Amino acid sequence: MSGGNITNEARELEFLRFLSSTNERLPVFVVEDHNEALSAIYRGLRTRRLSFTDIGILHFDSHPDLSVPSNLPANIVMSDPEEVLHRLRNDSGGIAEWIIPPVFAGHVAEVVWVRPPWGDQIEDGRYRFFVGRTDAGGDSRMKVTCEEKYWQAENVVEAVEHLVEPKPFSLCVAQLPALLQEHKGDCTSTLAKLQSRQSWVLDICLDYFCTNNPFLNDLTRSVPWEKDVGAIRNFYREFIDRHHSCKGASSAPPSGASEQQHFASAAGGLVQEGGYF
Repeated sequence: MSGGNITNEARELEFLRFLSSTNERLPVFVVEDHNEALSAIYRGLRTRRLSFTDIGILHFDSHPDLSVPSNLPANIVMSDPEEVLHRLRNDSGGIAEWIIPPVFAGHVAEVVWVRPPWGDQIEDGRYRFFVGRTDAGGDSRMKVTCEEKYWQAENVVEAVEHLVEPKPFSLCVAQLPALLQEHKGDCTSTLAKLQSRQSWVLDICLDYFCTNNPFLNDLTRSVPWEKDVGAIRNFYREFIDRHHSCKGASSAPPSGASEQQHFASAAGGLVQEGGYF
């Protein structure tokens, strides 16, 4: 066995010791759809296996699952957990939206997203921001204050002074080797801090180990030429960068225009400039 393999094995054993550093038996839940992990968390809250607040999640996944639900009014999150689960189950995007609701409810305070090399939706780093709701009565929507493109693309970013009931949230994004190197002998590391919370949850999605991009697969079947797929990718990135770099009145939809119409107009202008196809 080469020296590099010994090092990797030692790191894996160290991580397993970190995960098993309690003498208590831990309940394990296996679910098909990832949003069902939230039902396990709710069960832990009901049985007091988990603290009501200050929960950390160690999240192994190819996807952050931190999208803000579009069909889940914030008042339901605070009043009806069963309805939250029902709406996530019946939403095609529910598997990517199950973490933000317990953050807004005040249960989850931190997520450490351990990503594979191809999971690049959010750049590596530490993010501290707020999750709250807009003051729009019973139909108010949850929003975040983080201005990363992941949330900008969903149009769910709002300044903290415009949010009601904002909850502080900490997010760490990293690959496993970096986390293990940081954790070695350091009591202030990300993993050590997570373990020091009142409760923490280990969440593992199997696509962390191997996954495909279904949207890219569908696109390549429709557009067989690699150069054309690359052109579409470059166009999309340029469009997102331009749209979300605009500030002030110039970025707001014209009077009477919907957000979709505003996006279509911006995309049309970019096509007229050319240089992509």
